[in-house]
Amino acid sequence: MRNIAIILAICSIPNLVAAEDFGLTDTFKKCMDESGGTSFNMSECVSAEAEFQDARLNSAYKKVLSGLPGDQKTALRNTQRSWIKYRDEKCELAGRRYDGGTIQPVIVTDCVMQMTAERSKELEGMIEEDHVSATEPQSNQLGHQISDQQIQNMAGDMYRAALFGGVDGMIRTENGCWASISGNTASNVDIESCAIYGISGSIIDATFAELKCVDCYRLMILML
Repeated sequence: MRNIAIILAICSIPNLVAAEDFGLTDTFKKCMDESGGTSFNMSECVSAEAEFQDARLNSAYKKVLSGLPGDQKTALRNTQRSWIKYRDEKCELAGRRYDGGTIQPVIVTDCVMQMTAERSKELEGMIEEDHVSATEPQSNQLGHQISDQQIQNMAGDMYRAALFGGVDGMIRTENGCWASISGNTASNVDIESCAIYGISGSIIDATFAELKCVDCYRLMILML
């Protein structure tokens, strides 16, 4: 029975499928192939790869941050903090299915590693886009602006996300914006739009925390 549970848990780890997509190392793939399906061996493989991906994420994050103006730096910092919180909570939840089992820490660490690799690729895509845009003519970029009405609409999106999904809803909305421009040639207005989502979410969350308002999400109905 225990062996069946371990096999099912192994099948829930999508690392080999995602390796080509998010930049997991060949060393990790080889390690998993040679692990023999034991919790201890898989834990060694996943932990080593998680450490590598964490360093990769930090490197990409610092490179993106260094190329942003002040207001966008703040937005990216807020986004990254929210994403880390979301990642950790999601992976903790994923491990609860195997509470008390030897496979549980493998599931949690694998989840963290996978999401970290995916986020690293997103940030690396932003670095590549910045490099491309820096070599292109800049004459049209000054014309990109977001109207006050568009900003109000995006803030309204975040209010509705908070109303129906709380903090997780706001995180999903903002991450969805970044994901939609990841891997493509994002314009300044695209990046500014995602930054506005992040700033709006931070303001909403900080305001409610300061007010200690237990009915804030219900009261948002009056603000929409």
